Amino acid sequence: MFQRKGHYTTWIDDLCWTWSMNGCPCGIPKFLGMPTNKKKNFAGAWELLQEKLSEKGVDDIGISLANCEIMKANKITNPLKGHYEHTAICYNGQYQPDYILSYLEMLQTQLSLAGRPFFTFLDLNTGHEATGRRIQTLDASFAKLITSLSRQKNTFTLIFGDHGNSYGTFLKTTKESKIEISHTVLFALVSNDLKDKLGVDKMRALDVNQDRLVNILDLRHTLLTLVPDINNNSLVVDKKFDTHPNGLFFPIDPKRSCKSMGITPTSGKCICDEGRVNYGLQNDTKVVIMAEFAIGQINNEIQKEFMATKWGNTIGFGSCQRLAGKWIAEVQEKVIKTVTVTEMNIHIPPGTNAPQSSDVFSVVIHESPHSSNRTLMKLMHYRRISTFAVYDKCKDPDVDGTRCVCSLSEKTDEAKVTKHWHQIPHTVFDHPTTVVSLNDCLFIYERRTHFGLVIETSCDCRYKHYQVEVVIVDQVNVVFSTLPPIVTDIRSGMMSFVAAFHQHDPMQSWILDYDVKYKELP
Repeated sequence: MFQRKGHYTTWIDDLCWTWSMNGCPCGIPKFLGMPTNKKKNFAGAWELLQEKLSEKGVDDIGISLANCEIMKANKITNPLKGHYEHTAICYNGQYQPDYILSYLEMLQTQLSLAGRPFFTFLDLNTGHEATGRRIQTLDASFAKLITSLSRQKNTFTLIFGDHGNSYGTFLKTTKESKIEISHTVLFALVSNDLKDKLGVDKMRALDVNQDRLVNILDLRHTLLTLVPDINNNSLVVDKKFDTHPNGLFFPIDPKRSCKSMGITPTSGKCICDEGRVNYGLQNDTKVVIMAEFAIGQINNEIQKEFMATKWGNTIGFGSCQRLAGKWIAEVQEKVIKTVTVTEMNIHIPPGTNAPQSSDVFSVVIHESPHSSNRTLMKLMHYRRISTFAVYDKCKDPDVDGTRCVCSLSEKTDEAKVTKHWHQIPHTVFDHPTTVVSLNDCLFIYERRTHFGLVIETSCDCRYKHYQVEVVIVDQVNVVFSTLPPIVTDIRSGMMSFVAAFHQHDPMQSWILDYDVKYKELP
């Protein structure tokens, strides 16, 4: 759109354009919608990149093409993964951001002198590491760029983050981090001559909106209004997200809420969120069962992902460990109408020789009434908030690294043997496990607390395939993770989470009795 109006358009980032992470392209190719270059056909990928840039109206990616050489010199495969050792990325005696920001300053200065309108987008990933030291390497050159931008004529600049800090102890141990990760910095720079052109009303709106809820669509509309004679059908009031055609150049309603912007508990934590929040839930209450439910779902995903390419073998998890909860922290609960939203950090024992003391998953669980007159749990969202790049050396290539915890001391070919899960101690959150043998191959695992219970199953023989059904005999005051019939398909070497149940009303007693049926399948 900017290109069609005569602007010179530039897109710059600090990643190598040929890389991929977790099977997806990185940087500019990712946002252009390019497929993963699995066959390493770089000539073909380069041609496709040029086609996509032209299709999206991008004239130049400038110094972005130097990133592959810079990363190669630093022996970095991907700076997005938060390696502890990559606290600075340098080349020829300078920090990487120095090159990029100096290039951007030079480009914009030259275009201004030539009288050429321009639109530039810069994406820096300098803060993607756990120590907080790497981001300091852009301070000097960033300050120099800001000074240069303040002197540019007829220029409007937005500086913002896509999310807050996603690494380190601050994220793992504080409530504030949950807010900050969804609410990042946002600055607008307006040159003096542009201020006069915009007029008093628009400048006053910018000032007022500093204290209002803002979303990314507001920024889009703000930029598009700066293009003269634009004919864009999207510049209408978007009722779903409560936006205005003039974006930040129009006063945002002071009553704008998270709900009116379409923000849900799974898409982000809203700083003005409605609902009651309870920070006092303890590890020995229902949250233990809820945490087991969340980890059970993640374990099933790991197993499914690994077994999808390993059906000729007999093991369920491969090199990645079956996750087991160690402790729970930062529990928050809020009630929004009929839905109870619980968020927590679940700490997992780390892999052998891993640098961190624990691996941490942040999870969001909803509990809501169902038409069956039962209340159901649902895992709405989870994300790994501890660094996971350290496990790249030991994880199986077909398993998403954001889920995997594995041993860094050795890598065994566990896919060639059948796990005897019933012979392994299963203590989760300090709760012991009762193991029941259904036959010589099939086992049921139960962990029961004062507030609920968890059921799992395993098949410990080769070349066996069963269907297991948990039949509810009696239940009173119970929240279900799965509606009956509760049926699980289990094969050789697998250990699967089946179901979780916890006390609904803490002021009333609860009952959950069940039987287990099974049948062997071909």
